[in-house]
Amino acid sequence: MLRDEIQATVNDLMRLCADCRDAYGQAAATAADAALTALFEQLAEQRADMALALRALDRRLGDLPHARDPDRATATRLLSRLKARLASDPDEISIELCEDADTRLADSMGEALERDDLPPEVRETVLRLQCEVTAALGRLAAARARL
Repeated sequence: MLRDEIQATVNDLMRLCADCRDAYGQAAATAADAALTALFEQLAEQRADMALALRALDRRLGDLPHARDPDRATATRLLSRLKARLASDPDEISIELCEDADTRLADSMGEALERDDLPPEVRETVLRLQCEVTAALGRLAAARARL
């Protein structure tokens, strides 16, 4: 079955949510500060929930989500670990990596919301999730200010 553009958009957002979850999970594993670790863990769980919401939406649209590329995920994880180890402040780098992942997600959500052909259910879901990502970016900025 060929995937239509809406299904491809939702599937891309799911993949980006999973990338964000991985970034937050890696950040939680390397954070030195307990409060920062808790924030990263909470946001990793939130991204996992987002991916599940998008997966359910994708299935209602009649698509079967594609699996993520395991090599890409591994390379991203290794690069994050390397950056954190080489940094003078690993927590700062972890926040930066999470901000980058969430910014890519928010940008893709914004692009999806610009589509005229987006079904109302998809629009509402993406808009709600975009608000959560925007709030998370604010929380990361506040955490950076406390460092």
